[in-house]
Amino acid sequence: MVVDSSRVRGVVNRLTGWYSPPAPIAGEDVDYAAAEFAALMLAFLNGLPCPVINRPEPTGAAGGPWSPLHWRWQAHLAGLAVHPSGQHSAITPSGPGQSFNVLGLASRLLGADALDPAAAQACSRLSKARGDSLVQLGLRSESGGPPAFAYATQLPDLWTWGQPAIEMITEGLR
Repeated sequence: MVVDSSRVRGVVNRLTGWYSPPAPIAGEDVDYAAAEFAALMLAFLNGLPCPVINRPEPTGAAGGPWSPLHWRWQAHLAGLAVHPSGQHSAITPSGPGQSFNVLGLASRLLGADALDPAAAQACSRLSKARGDSLVQLGLRSESGGPPAFAYATQLPDLWTWGQPAIEMITEGLR
Protein backbone atom coordinates (compact mmCIF):
# COMPACT_ATOMS: atom_id res chain seq x y z
CA MET A 1 0.00 0.00 0.00
CA VAL A 2 1.23 3.48 -0.87
CA VAL A 3 0.21 6.53 1.15
CA ASP A 4 0.56 9.83 -0.68
CA SER A 5 1.04 12.28 2.20
CA SER A 6 0.00 15.20 -0.03
CA ARG A 7 -3.50 13.66 -0.26
CA VAL A 8 -3.99 13.02 3.47
CA ARG A 9 -6.22 15.78 4.86
CA GLY A 10 -6.02 14.97 8.55
CA VAL A 11 -5.12 12.22 11.02
CA VAL A 12 -6.43 11.26 14.44
CA ASN A 13 -3.60 9.28 16.03
CA ARG A 14 -4.93 6.65 18.45
CA LEU A 15 -1.76 4.57 18.75
CA THR A 16 -1.49 3.25 22.27
CA GLY A 17 1.95 1.75 22.09
CA TRP A 18 4.73 0.79 19.80
CA TYR A 19 5.04 -2.07 17.37
CA SER A 20 5.63 -5.62 18.51
CA PRO A 21 7.35 -7.54 15.71
CA PRO A 22 5.94 -10.86 14.47
CA ALA A 23 7.43 -14.21 15.49
CA PRO A 24 9.89 -14.64 12.56
CA ILE A 25 12.07 -11.85 14.01
CA ALA A 26 15.02 -13.40 15.87
CA GLY A 27 15.05 -12.88 19.65
CA GLU A 28 18.04 -10.56 19.67
CA ASP A 29 16.49 -8.38 16.94
CA VAL A 30 13.04 -7.89 18.49
CA ASP A 31 13.91 -4.72 20.40
CA TYR A 32 15.76 -3.30 17.40
CA ALA A 33 12.84 -4.01 15.04
CA ALA A 34 10.37 -2.44 17.48
CA ALA A 35 12.57 0.67 17.87
CA GLU A 36 12.94 1.03 14.09
CA PHE A 37 9.20 0.75 13.53
CA ALA A 38 8.53 3.27 16.29
CA ALA A 39 10.97 5.68 14.64
CA LEU A 40 9.26 5.13 11.29
CA MET A 41 5.81 5.88 12.74
CA LEU A 42 7.10 8.91 14.64
CA ALA A 43 8.76 10.29 11.49
CA PHE A 44 5.76 9.52 9.25
CA LEU A 45 3.14 11.09 11.54
CA ASN A 46 5.31 14.11 12.36
CA GLY A 47 6.19 14.62 8.70
CA LEU A 48 2.60 14.87 7.50
CA PRO A 49 1.76 18.36 6.22
CA CYS A 50 -1.85 18.03 7.39
CA PRO A 51 -3.29 18.49 10.89
CA VAL A 52 -2.56 15.56 13.23
CA ILE A 53 -4.56 15.23 16.43
CA ASN A 54 -2.45 13.52 19.11
CA ARG A 55 0.74 14.02 17.10
CA PRO A 56 3.30 11.59 18.53
CA GLU A 57 6.19 12.80 20.62
CA PRO A 58 9.40 11.04 21.62
CA THR A 59 7.80 10.22 24.98
CA GLY A 60 4.75 8.48 23.56
CA ALA A 61 2.80 7.35 20.54
CA ALA A 62 -0.45 9.28 21.02
CA GLY A 63 0.74 12.74 21.84
CA GLY A 64 3.31 11.94 24.51
CA PRO A 65 1.08 11.26 27.50
CA TRP A 66 1.52 13.37 30.60
CA SER A 67 2.03 11.63 33.91
CA PRO A 68 -0.81 11.83 36.48
CA LEU A 69 1.32 14.21 38.55
CA HIS A 70 1.92 16.45 35.54
CA TRP A 71 -1.83 16.50 34.78
CA ARG A 72 -2.55 17.51 38.37
CA TRP A 73 0.02 20.32 38.18
CA GLN A 74 -1.34 21.58 34.85
CA ALA A 75 -4.91 21.41 36.21
CA HIS A 76 -3.80 23.57 39.14
CA LEU A 77 -2.10 26.05 36.78
CA ALA A 78 -5.28 26.19 34.66
CA GLY A 79 -7.27 27.23 37.72
CA LEU A 80 -8.94 23.97 38.71
CA ALA A 81 -9.04 22.66 42.22
CA VAL A 82 -7.40 19.24 42.36
CA HIS A 83 -9.36 16.33 43.86
CA PRO A 84 -7.56 15.12 47.00
CA SER A 85 -7.98 11.43 46.18
CA GLY A 86 -5.42 11.61 43.40
CA GLN A 87 -7.61 9.28 41.37
CA HIS A 88 -6.09 8.80 37.93
CA SER A 89 -8.75 6.86 36.04
CA ALA A 90 -12.35 7.28 35.02
CA ILE A 91 -14.63 8.39 37.81
CA THR A 92 -17.71 6.45 38.71
CA PRO A 93 -20.32 8.25 40.77
CA SER A 94 -20.20 7.06 44.34
CA GLY A 95 -21.30 8.67 47.55
CA PRO A 96 -22.40 12.27 47.79
CA GLY A 97 -21.22 14.56 45.05
CA GLN A 98 -21.31 14.71 41.31
CA SER A 99 -18.99 13.55 38.51
CA PHE A 100 -18.33 15.44 35.29
CA ASN A 101 -16.51 14.39 32.14
CA VAL A 102 -15.34 16.95 29.61
CA LEU A 103 -13.90 16.15 26.19
CA GLY A 104 -11.42 18.72 24.97
CA LEU A 105 -9.47 19.46 21.81
CA ALA A 106 -7.38 22.61 22.08
CA SER A 107 -9.89 25.12 23.52
CA ARG A 108 -12.98 23.30 22.17
CA LEU A 109 -14.99 21.43 24.81
CA LEU A 110 -17.87 18.99 25.07
CA GLY A 111 -19.66 18.44 28.35
CA ALA A 112 -18.53 21.72 29.90
CA ASP A 113 -22.05 23.15 29.78
CA ALA A 114 -22.79 21.22 32.99
CA LEU A 115 -20.03 23.16 34.79
CA ASP A 116 -20.04 26.64 36.22
CA PRO A 117 -18.37 29.21 33.93
CA ALA A 118 -15.14 29.39 35.97
CA ALA A 119 -14.65 25.61 35.89
CA ALA A 120 -15.49 25.49 32.17
CA GLN A 121 -12.91 28.20 31.44
CA ALA A 122 -10.31 26.34 33.52
CA CYS A 123 -11.06 23.13 31.57
CA SER A 124 -10.61 25.08 28.35
CA ARG A 125 -7.22 26.37 29.54
CA LEU A 126 -6.14 22.85 30.58
CA SER A 127 -7.20 21.35 27.26
CA LYS A 128 -5.46 24.15 25.38
CA ALA A 129 -2.28 23.56 27.40
CA ARG A 130 -2.19 20.03 25.96
CA GLY A 131 -2.22 21.46 22.45
CA ASP A 132 -3.73 19.50 19.60
CA SER A 133 -4.38 16.42 21.70
CA LEU A 134 -7.78 14.96 22.32
CA VAL A 135 -8.29 14.73 26.08
CA GLN A 136 -11.01 13.66 28.46
CA LEU A 137 -10.98 15.46 31.79
CA GLY A 138 -12.73 13.97 34.79
CA LEU A 139 -13.89 16.24 37.58
CA ARG A 140 -15.65 15.52 40.86
CA SER A 141 -17.71 17.85 43.01
CA GLU A 142 -18.15 16.86 46.65
CA SER A 143 -21.06 18.14 48.73
CA GLY A 144 -21.97 20.92 46.32
CA GLY A 145 -18.44 22.34 46.23
CA PRO A 146 -16.68 23.42 43.07
CA PRO A 147 -15.67 20.69 40.62
CA ALA A 148 -12.12 19.45 41.19
CA PHE A 149 -9.83 17.79 38.67
CA ALA A 150 -9.55 14.03 39.27
CA TYR A 151 -8.06 12.50 36.11
CA ALA A 152 -7.32 12.91 32.42
CA THR A 153 -6.79 10.58 29.51
CA GLN A 154 -5.55 11.25 25.99
CA LEU A 155 -7.34 8.16 24.67
CA PRO A 156 -10.98 8.73 25.59
CA ASP A 157 -13.71 6.31 24.59
CA LEU A 158 -15.13 8.22 21.63
CA TRP A 159 -18.22 5.98 21.40
CA THR A 160 -19.56 7.55 24.58
CA TRP A 161 -19.30 11.04 23.09
CA GLY A 162 -21.00 10.18 19.77
CA GLN A 163 -21.65 12.56 16.89
CA PRO A 164 -20.69 15.75 18.78
CA ALA A 165 -17.17 14.32 19.24
CA ILE A 166 -16.92 13.51 15.54
CA GLU A 167 -17.95 17.07 14.71
CA MET A 168 -15.42 18.52 17.17
CA ILE A 169 -12.62 16.33 15.76
CA THR A 170 -13.60 17.22 12.18
CA GLU A 171 -13.44 20.91 13.08
CA GLY A 172 -10.05 20.35 14.72
CA LEU A 173 -8.69 18.81 11.52
CA ARG A 174 -9.53 21.86 9.43
